[in-house]
Amino acid sequence: AEGPTEAAKAHIAAIAEGNVDAITASYAPDAVLEWVGGPLDGRYAAPDAIKTTWTKFAKANGALKADISHLQEAANPKGASHSANVVFQGKTAIPVRYVLTYRDGKLVAEIWQIDPKLANKGGY
Repeated sequence: AEGPTEAAKAHIAAIAEGNVDAITASYAPDAVLEWVGGPLDGRYAAPDAIKTTWTKFAKANGALKADISHLQEAANPKGASHSANVVFQGKTAIPVRYVLTYRDGKLVAEIWQIDPKLANKGGY
């Protein structure tokens, strides 16, 4: 089985590709997505709501390139959390401070924090 760091990278890659099935495959049934800022701002706590949100995002943005920096993992026997700065590059830059928490190999909590200051750092 892939480790949490690979899972987090795969999740980010699926978002960049706009592959909604791959994005949503890793969520636990009770997962929560906190989307802070931007047009999709909100708290999504049901699988259907999370899927609808990512479908809207994929339709609005098409294929993106993800520049990941400062990916860090904190883990113990109960689970693992990852934080990263990710700039999704498409028609516009979407700068995200990203936090992903996994338990038993499933994504249980996700914070997608739009962080304008990331977009202003030349060369990420």
